[in-house]
Amino acid sequence: MSKPANNNIVSFPTSSSLPYMPPKTVDEVKENLELIRQFHVQQTIELIIENLFSQVYLAGFPVNGDDVPSQREGAFITETLRAILLNMYKINHPFQKIIDSVFIEKDEDMLEIVDHIDVCLKEEDDTN
Repeated sequence: MSKPANNNIVSFPTSSSLPYMPPKTVDEVKENLELIRQFHVQQTIELIIENLFSQVYLAGFPVNGDDVPSQREGAFITETLRAILLNMYKINHPFQKIIDSVFIEKDEDMLEIVDHIDVCLKEEDDTN
């Protein structure tokens, strides 16, 4: 006598096995588009930052170890780049306020760093 078949097990669908459901409203489309743009920015940052720090290392500057001033400088560079790229997509980033506040126009083609900034990174309508 043959063994019974094990095909009586019901597999429930997972999110990866479900068919793609297109957005149903304009708001869902906008939300999906913003997520795609943020993903693009993140992927670009990962590529650029890795290359940037590789070039810094090849130029003779330490990028890890005790000689590196702080992890904060690397995070500052990363978030500044993120703010620049998100700004190209018209997506707000708190560092954009820093960028806008740090420089003044000295001449038509020349920027100068200000002596002092007083910037609140929190949005006015944020309550947290």
